[in-house]
Amino acid sequence: GLRMPLELRRPGPEDVPELGRICYDAFRDIAESHGFPKDFPSPEFAAGIVGLLLSPKRVDTSAA
Repeated sequence: GLRMPLELRRPGPEDVPELGRICYDAFRDIAESHGFPKDFPSPEFAAGIVGLLLSPKRVDTSAA
């Protein structure tokens, strides 16, 4: 099979929009498949939450 290198790093502010979109899409899909309301009204809102979660230095985070 095809092997791709994997780099783990601490996400930075430049990653927040894409991580917000990923978070929004994942939770939207779960909610829609179960008939629940969305957790986040938009990808931008989810990015705001992700940005808050990444800001404290005491929280360990990673992005791949």
